[in-house]
Amino acid sequence: KLAILSDAPRIQAWIRLSAMKMQDKFDIVVTFDETKAKKPNPKPFLYILKKLNLKAEECLMIGDSLRRDIAPAKKLGFKTVFAKYGYESGENARVKPDYIINDIKELLRIRI
Repeated sequence: KLAILSDAPRIQAWIRLSAMKMQDKFDIVVTFDETKAKKPNPKPFLYILKKLNLKAEECLMIGDSLRRDIAPAKKLGFKTVFAKYGYESGENARVKPDYIINDIKELLRIRI
């Protein structure tokens, strides 16, 4: 199962996905509009788990923010991949992702 979790409003997320012709590639797209909470709040992560009927241990979170993506996902029990190419140098998260990638293609090498 594939999900997108975005802090963007629903319309912006769908415009981006449509522009990339990826609007039909995900089982669920969760935006601020669904939960009224932004990352690192756990509410949107938990919403996805409930909607997809999954446990955090069964999931892999890929994110480009240590503080907003990786830290809350790890706290909930997700396996995590830090997309370093999107890294914000001013971030101050003291969290160790399970994997670090420098290019999206590197996801193909990760075996869980």
